[in-house]
Amino acid sequence: YEHYLYYVAQASFHILALIYVFFEKRVDFYQMLIHHIATAISIIVSFYLGHLRIGSIILYVQFVFF
Repeated sequence: YEHYLYYVAQASFHILALIYVFFEKRVDFYQMLIHHIATAISIIVSFYLGHLRIGSIILYVQFVFF
């Protein structure tokens, strides 16, 4: 159940960040747009495929070290 909540929190964060990209003026707009689209798609696909444990580990490592 904890993996489910963590996935929902991370997915909502990245979808919100995807929306926020359109409201800020950045030089790397297209890079950030592609990054947030790819991240949101990978979170949603791994959720529907049931890869919650390994996906949670990957999200945690990205959150802590990057």
